[in-house]
Amino acid sequence: MFKFIRSQTKMKTRMGLALAVMMAMALGHVKAGRIEQMRSLVQPIPIRKTG
Repeated sequence: MFKFIRSQTKMKTRMGLALAVMMAMALGHVKAGRIEQMRSLVQPIPIRKTG
């Protein structure tokens, strides 16, 4: 279940990826007009149906 990260390079990569995902979710909430949910990692941005 748990995977050990043994090198600093792998740790930096995982942390950078996590930060990028969090920032993208925050930006999506702001663009959708839900500023109060900007820090929420639980509720993803709903996908609009087009067409």
